[in-house]
Amino acid sequence: MALNGQTVLKDLDIWKEAGHDHALKKTVKAQVTDGQLTISFPHVSSGQAIIAGIAIASTGASAQPAAAPQSIISGLRVANPAQAALWSTQTWLDTGSQPYSNSPIAFSALPSALYGAEWLRGPLKVPTVVGPGLGFTVTTAADVYVALDARQSTRPAWLQAYEDTKTTLETNEHGGHQYRVYRQRFPAGAPVNLGPNSGLAQMRPYLVAVNRATTIEPAYDLKSVTGYKPATARVTGPGMSKETVNTKESITFKEPRGGAVEWTISVGVADTYSLTLRYANQLAKPLTGKLSVSLADGTLLREEEVTLVPSKPGKWNYLASSTGSMINAGSYKIKLSGTDAAGLSVSGLDVQ
Repeated sequence: MALNGQTVLKDLDIWKEAGHDHALKKTVKAQVTDGQLTISFPHVSSGQAIIAGIAIASTGASAQPAAAPQSIISGLRVANPAQAALWSTQTWLDTGSQPYSNSPIAFSALPSALYGAEWLRGPLKVPTVVGPGLGFTVTTAADVYVALDARQSTRPAWLQAYEDTKTTLETNEHGGHQYRVYRQRFPAGAPVNLGPNSGLAQMRPYLVAVNRATTIEPAYDLKSVTGYKPATARVTGPGMSKETVNTKESITFKEPRGGAVEWTISVGVADTYSLTLRYANQLAKPLTGKLSVSLADGTLLREEEVTLVPSKPGKWNYLASSTGSMINAGSYKIKLSGTDAAGLSVSGLDVQ
């Protein structure tokens, strides 16, 4: 782990220090001179970098806290004057918060992205045809989330531009009432106009929350994973053999160099994707290769040298990498080429 580019924790092994299911706390010091503290992970040897919580404190007793940030939601607009008094902007969304100004119904489950968000509290009953006529302005780049009654099979036209987050929230109504969550990013100063609610009287009004735009990746375990097996791979070069290793279908490099295994992957949304290769190296020495990401036409986007360490008998190792930067929706080629790879077996690629 590095702070402002300077490595402060190296070769950290959580298992070695804390064991199974125990928290590990590390305290480090950093000198901040420009008001920016950047926490990064220059190299991950195994699995994923995991942070359960961060606390930042000053060592200076006379240091004063920064001013509270400006609210994200500004200028709340309610078209129906008779209902204006029932609408308000709230802070720090959490389970137990009550979404309606005239009902004791409360949030019982939230997706991780919505904890701590600003949100709108309004009446339980709103006009079903013309909608609440809601609008506001975001003071900074922000993600606007709209949660739609899960019983509603189609989205209203004004919500079509929003991305389906594939997550849900729940209220405690009738033991658990579900809403599907949609998101759209707005630039600073942009107006947000919310359209009419469902035309069906039995549907609950949609719910609205807003968070500052962030480059922090969504919770890792909420992202879908697509697996690619050896049978779908293209194998090139000398000495490449399809065989069973550790009870799994695998592709084995028989020659040190010249051989390669390549998958064509398809992604549906623009994002940065993690690439995880499952491999076995049953030799006593590390093996080496090159991992590349290319466009479907062969244009090279990224290439890195990789080291594949010995694995225990009967076990698999995992090589964690990524596309390096955001890629657009479409098809790409992921290729592992051997540079000193004789004895290496590969049994699959996971794209997340």
